[in-house]
Amino acid sequence: MSRLLAIGAHAADFVWRAGGALALAAEGDGVASVLALSYGERGESGELWKQPDQTVENVKRIRHGEAERAAEALGAEFRCLDLGDYPLEVDRAAVARIVDVIRELAPDTIVTHTDRDPFNPDHPAAFAAVERARALASGAGVASAFETVPPPQLLLFEPHQPELCNFTPTTFLDITPVIERKRAAMAEMKAQSYLQTYYAQRAEQRGDSPLLGLGGEQLAGQRHRLRLRHRQHEHLARLRAVHDRVDHQVVALGAAHGPGRPAGPRSGDHPDEVEIEQPPAPGRLVDGGRAEPAELLVEIHSSATTCGSTR
Repeated sequence: MSRLLAIGAHAADFVWRAGGALALAAEGDGVASVLALSYGERGESGELWKQPDQTVENVKRIRHGEAERAAEALGAEFRCLDLGDYPLEVDRAAVARIVDVIRELAPDTIVTHTDRDPFNPDHPAAFAAVERARALASGAGVASAFETVPPPQLLLFEPHQPELCNFTPTTFLDITPVIERKRAAMAEMKAQSYLQTYYAQRAEQRGDSPLLGLGGEQLAGQRHRLRLRHRQHEHLARLRAVHDRVDHQVVALGAAHGPGRPAGPRSGDHPDEVEIEQPPAPGRLVDGGRAEPAELLVEIHSSATTCGSTR
């Protein structure tokens, strides 16, 4: 992901859900960019509305400053379309603006929300707009004279309720080298300060390796993956913490379009990219377990990443 674009429904979505991935992308010669479709001024700025005589415009101003500083901490650029939230309405003109951003930045990877979220109607609206804009920016249905970009890979944020949002993690990134930058970014989002604790706890729950102590944030694929019968929210939440502190953080990513690799993660796989889009054969399961169609269970893994085995 040398050029990563995170597109969120609200100004802070990128921080919680893709902060580590953005910081990794910004390292070296990479480029990290953030596009918020709204500031989340109505539904995601509760702390700010506790202040007397608060106004929508002032909330937007504060949220812009928070998001800009958070993006800077990650090494990313921030911009916002200010479309309004709850409900987020993305009309033809707004889709065209997203297309313009994609063409301008020419990312090789876009990360956004899942297509389903029963508790947040803005997130599926963002997905639909991004999916459409991605296709249009890549030349769908336009004359060859129009400027286009190669179609970026489409990845998805982890939702708060994965088991209800069509979410299965597929690819994992080790974000340990940049975890302090993500913490610094989270600290800037004071309008949703309660989420700082939430996402820190998520990382601790993912402590995995007895040697490294893994944890982190998740993103995942949307289409062309095998549906496993399991409680998806327990993919990483039930990992066993074996150290008092978490030394490693992990990001799980997944392709939203196109088939994934045919095998699941194995002991010794490289930590930067492991996919579990299809259940591995019995001889390739972690710790030699047997493959039977049921729930996905998390096991200890000798590589610096999280993994699972089916049984």
